[in-house]
Amino acid sequence: MVTPKIKTWTVIETVPEDVTKDQFLKAVDIWCNNPRSVNHRVHSSLTLLTAKLKDGSSLDTFVSNAVSCKTDISNFSTDEFHRLLMDLGCGALCSDKCLPIDLTLKKLLPKSSKHFGVSYEISIIDQEAGWGLFVGLPLSQGVSLLPKFPYRLRYDNAKINLELLFDQAISDPSVMWLRSHLLPQLRKWASSHRVHDTAFEKSDTVLPFKSHGLISTEKYAEVYQNLKAKYGQQMVKMWPECTDPTKFVYEDVAIASYILLLWGEEKPISYVELGCGNGLLVHILNSEGHKGVGIDLRSRKIWKMYPETTKLEVCSITPSDSSLFPEADWLIGNHSDELTPWLPVIAARSSQTCKYFLLPCCPYDFDGLKYRRKNSHLSQYADFLMYIKLISEKCGFKTDIDRMRIPSTKRICLVGRDRTYEPDAWMFINASINQMIEDGCRKKAENEENKSNKASNQDNEWVADYKPRDAIEKVRNCTQLEQTLVQEIVMLTVKHLLVKRRLQSHPKYPNKIWNAGGVAAIGDVIALIGTEKLKKLKSECGGLQTLLKNHHQVFLVEKGKVQLRTPILQSDVCNSSKIKIKSKPCWYFENHPDGCLLDEADCAFKHV
Repeated sequence: MVTPKIKTWTVIETVPEDVTKDQFLKAVDIWCNNPRSVNHRVHSSLTLLTAKLKDGSSLDTFVSNAVSCKTDISNFSTDEFHRLLMDLGCGALCSDKCLPIDLTLKKLLPKSSKHFGVSYEISIIDQEAGWGLFVGLPLSQGVSLLPKFPYRLRYDNAKINLELLFDQAISDPSVMWLRSHLLPQLRKWASSHRVHDTAFEKSDTVLPFKSHGLISTEKYAEVYQNLKAKYGQQMVKMWPECTDPTKFVYEDVAIASYILLLWGEEKPISYVELGCGNGLLVHILNSEGHKGVGIDLRSRKIWKMYPETTKLEVCSITPSDSSLFPEADWLIGNHSDELTPWLPVIAARSSQTCKYFLLPCCPYDFDGLKYRRKNSHLSQYADFLMYIKLISEKCGFKTDIDRMRIPSTKRICLVGRDRTYEPDAWMFINASINQMIEDGCRKKAENEENKSNKASNQDNEWVADYKPRDAIEKVRNCTQLEQTLVQEIVMLTVKHLLVKRRLQSHPKYPNKIWNAGGVAAIGDVIALIGTEKLKKLKSECGGLQTLLKNHHQVFLVEKGKVQLRTPILQSDVCNSSKIKIKSKPCWYFENHPDGCLLDEADCAFKHV
């Protein structure tokens, strides 16, 4: 079948990748459905209209429906819209009724409404011929999120071509972006055996691919922008924790935006967040008019900086009759770790109207031990999510599962709102929950003993062997080790590396020879350390690799191997915030047999 020729296209860039046409088309489909994965100016994409273009009448219908959509396209009339598609060759495509073409009109929302306007794009996909054409429509106001010109992605004998119309300027910045960002990502998607969202394994199709199925994406973009401006920058500036504020602050802003839309217009909502961590989510929700409290095993530095309206409590939650919240409308679990499988149970037993929102992260079972995968065909993450969903359903919740837009790989949330049973069936549901808890605990004998002792247990704990984490978190980053032990291990490693002489010089000092040493596997270095030292190392920091990485001035640790790092030039770290120039002594100057390879004027560290 000969495809009718549309316009004159010029190949601007070719990616030589050995892929099939089906793989290419799946990659193009990802780009169509998820432009924000590459175009980081885009917050979200909404599909307004789809159609199959088979003849002239179907083209006219698409144009008529597109213009009638409630959009802010700059005074686009039906004739202008029709002329645009005809100029792109759609009229020629319509000449063959046996050749269906997919047309889609999308609305793209910007991350920053201050800099960009809401944009509209038409995609034209020819599955048979193997190409996808994309054209952004002119805006009534604001800067477009899209290239100003049409471009085409075409499959050609296992290669991916980027094509532009002949009269377009190749030097346009958008062309450079298509070359440097879009094409490499298409290549990655097309060449992968898992041609779908890389957040999940290939068999994790049980999880939702699209985001925000339970809320309005358009409203979310608006709420998120408002909360980001209201709380984001202020919290980043005042953040006292050692964690990265640019991730944790904006992630909590995104979660708060989602929950507020989930709750709707009803105010105030009474809620409890179990495992509230830094408490920012509670701070935002309470500041927006709701009444809730956050509970965690330990306080954080930032807690003291919140106003009195942000209610936070230090408390250890042990699943029992004393850990119920009958006054709460909602329970929230945001990376609640050991409490994750318990949260639907606590919500179900708190009251018949209590709902929950749960964003799981680390997998745990009812006994507080790490979750063991039950379905080997799924990744551990997907299998754990399905396990939590099963728990929720056994607790009598109609369970929704959704995918959030947050800067985390663990972004699937579960929501339990409506019940699947009548109130008089609660005793049956509760008995089923008891059996489920018993099945989820590994120490069966202790559970049986717990059953017989429940009458004398004031709190009536639901499981005998549940152990919450310690209130004081043990530091496992080598900072608590004896410095004599640390220095001994460092010198032992250096000595082992220097045995294999590898002489090198620096371009600035061609006559100065320096022993850079060899490359050793971490396992080989471990073999040199005595049993007693190794026990101390493992108990305090978890392993040798952590210790060596902490000494980044001395060692380069990659892929399970270690070598000496070349002394760092002062000019190489002028713009780096991680290394403060001349703030610490040069380790090589004091300890290396050949001293430092660099002169003091060039070395980033002090020669004293």
